[in-house]
Amino acid sequence: MSAELILLSAVLVGVPISIKYVLAFEMRNLVSLMKAREREVAGLTAKLNALDREYEVVIGAAEQVRDRQKWAATRRDRMADELEQARRGSVFAKPEFTPTSAPSLAGVADYAVDDIAPQAAIHDRQVAAAAEA
Repeated sequence: MSAELILLSAVLVGVPISIKYVLAFEMRNLVSLMKAREREVAGLTAKLNALDREYEVVIGAAEQVRDRQKWAATRRDRMADELEQARRGSVFAKPEFTPTSAPSLAGVADYAVDDIAPQAAIHDRQVAAAAEA
């Protein structure tokens, strides 16, 4: 009977320990799978962010194309109007040109020289004083 008791106690102690190790290995396997899935999710998140940025760039480019199409249509309409006016002869009429005499700059140069000369002398004195010090 003592052998049966020893075997029974060994089974009763061995089963929980075996279950503990099996659960520990399963937990380790599940944790490694979870980390792998987290890395996969991080990669997919990065791809999603890149696609969002690309989408914004494409939307911006499409808006730019629409703006350029509007400007091109406006230029085309304006050029068509100018062409129509040119065909009627109202745009390219020769303006009357009357030449005028050029203004004299002789008096202006005298004032400019008088204004610059005292400043140059003050500047020369400051440079000389700084060199002596």
